[in-house]
Amino acid sequence: MSLIYPLIAIRQIVYYLMERYSSIELRQSLIKMCFFLLLSLFTTIVINILLPIFILKMSPLLISSSSPFSLLIPSHILHSSDITSLQYFCEQHHDLQTDYQRQDILEKT
Repeated sequence: MSLIYPLIAIRQIVYYLMERYSSIELRQSLIKMCFFLLLSLFTTIVINILLPIFILKMSPLLISSSSPFSLLIPSHILHSSDITSLQYFCEQHHDLQTDYQRQDILEKT
């Protein structure tokens, strides 16, 4: 129900533009633009919402680890030990970066 009001408003705007600009070419281009806008909305819904649902319903075992949908499988949720290792890796990376900058400054002087 909440989608109906924006669609009515969009339709009123399109009709207003079509009445204001009465040339046939502009009307046809406005109709094409609205058609492609609806088509892109439909494809966005299908790709982002329906496709992952259908793929996961088929079988989560068929999804390989390289698939973009593999992130949706619960086995890829970070656990506390994973977060700790990520924090350690970030700290280690920062230390290495600081050492590299110091070494670079010493080499320049």
